[in-house]
Amino acid sequence: MFKSVFSRLFVIYLVITLLSLFLLGILVSQMLRSQYLDREVKQMQGDMNTITEIAQRFLDDQITYFAFANQILIKASRDNTIISVLDSSGKNWLTADPLNSGVMDQANVQYELIRAFNEIKSGKAFPVVSIFKNAHGTQAVTIGVPILSGNDVSGAIFIYSELKELDKSLGVIYGQLVNSAVISMLLALILIYTLSRYMVKDLSKISAAAKKLSKGDFTTRVNIKTKNEVGQLASTFNDMAEDLQKLEGMRISFVANVSHELRTPLTSIQGFVQGILDGAINKEEQETYLNTVLSETKRLNLLITDLLELSKVESGKFPLNMRIFDINELMRRCLITFEHAIENKKLEVDVLLEGERLYVNADPDRIAQVVTNLLDNAVKFSKAGGRLTLRTQIYEGKAYASVKDTGEGIPQNDLPFIFEQFYKVDKSRGRKVQGTGIGLSIVKKIMDQHGEKVWVESKAGEGSVFTFSLKVEK
Repeated sequence: MFKSVFSRLFVIYLVITLLSLFLLGILVSQMLRSQYLDREVKQMQGDMNTITEIAQRFLDDQITYFAFANQILIKASRDNTIISVLDSSGKNWLTADPLNSGVMDQANVQYELIRAFNEIKSGKAFPVVSIFKNAHGTQAVTIGVPILSGNDVSGAIFIYSELKELDKSLGVIYGQLVNSAVISMLLALILIYTLSRYMVKDLSKISAAAKKLSKGDFTTRVNIKTKNEVGQLASTFNDMAEDLQKLEGMRISFVANVSHELRTPLTSIQGFVQGILDGAINKEEQETYLNTVLSETKRLNLLITDLLELSKVESGKFPLNMRIFDINELMRRCLITFEHAIENKKLEVDVLLEGERLYVNADPDRIAQVVTNLLDNAVKFSKAGGRLTLRTQIYEGKAYASVKDTGEGIPQNDLPFIFEQFYKVDKSRGRKVQGTGIGLSIVKKIMDQHGEKVWVESKAGEGSVFTFSLKVEK
């Protein structure tokens, strides 16, 4: 029940409309009732003044009882009210009832008259007004004033009036409210149907596109130009589809690159081993080929290690162990591990560190991995007899560590992609320079984990400098 957009919108709109009409009906009826009663009481007070004058003339023996009763009856008939006159003991003295006693509950009226009379006798403020319902449920009002002889109460006069006009007016209002409710329901059906069809149309487009996306069609897009929530959803869907398309492209490229990197050394290993087993390679050359096989197996092992490390970093299985340490000391220790490679290439080394100690807040093991990767690349790509420079410095509250080489440099067109997985400046992927093309991608992931930056500056023929930032600690 209420599963569709149309049914939910319609029910909500209908409930709000009916509730509003109900509250409006209560408010209007209360206002009308209050205004009608005020007007009726004021009119009855004016009539009471006339009746009091007639009663006073009778008490002063200026008119007979018959004339008094006749004038009271005429007044009651003209105003369509019941007029009762009580003596000093509260007993009925005279009642003019043109409405016919059959339309009212005499016991109820008599009770109201006695209660009001007792209030008059007790000296309460005049006039005394009582509002109740008669036997037919019609609103009625009674107003009473005393008949005074000096300071004594010698009787009381009461006017009883049924408020039939009030009930008629309220009935008209309630009828109009019912008609308004019916019209509102019809309008709600039309408006909600139109709105829901419009919304469902756009949502259906998004649903259809999502089904295509789930089946692997990452080129699908939703063409919805509205600026409302549905339009925002469509825009978000398109952004997601675009990201998934990029991710799928990266996945395909990743698989292709891994396949290439694995197939090439495996092909070499297979060929050399098969040649040795078939006797195609003489014994004098077997050692040379076996060394080549060993080199390729080491390359495979390095590739697999880097792939596992990249997977760990991306999966977040190894959270950062943040602590304060000396980045200068870490740079020195990492440099020592490359001592043999540096000597083989006869590289000159410059170590330019900020002060004796420079404390930063980071994961020292991960930062050591970053420095090691950068040093490994710098040594591999530096020309023999070149220069290797390690530097740390502080600028605007940040620590910056850099590794600079004097290799061939990186072309400007390749700089934006240098941190992508398996990206190599050597498009032929030759074996002249050993490497997996994953190291810099790992560096980028680690620095992203730290919320810090890493970048490269390079000019062709002048080498490259890789720099990363860290948070300084006292």
